[in-house]
Amino acid sequence: MARPLGEQTRGQIAGRHAPLEFWLEQDGALAPDDLALPPAAEPAPMPGGWWILPVLVMALPTWGLIIWLFIGAA
Repeated sequence: MARPLGEQTRGQIAGRHAPLEFWLEQDGALAPDDLALPPAAEPAPMPGGWWILPVLVMALPTWGLIIWLFIGAA
């Protein structure tokens, strides 16, 4: 029985390159733009308590709502 044109047998690789070999060839070849870019500088680390101020500022509306609900209900 004949196989359809697009069907492959198990283990057979379509095309002239195996997918891994093709990827390794592309990965090994650097583009000219890649050579011109300077290495990226590492950002300075943030201080340990940087998150406290944003959390406190975001908590103010929540506490305001809670207090407003208690005062409004009384």
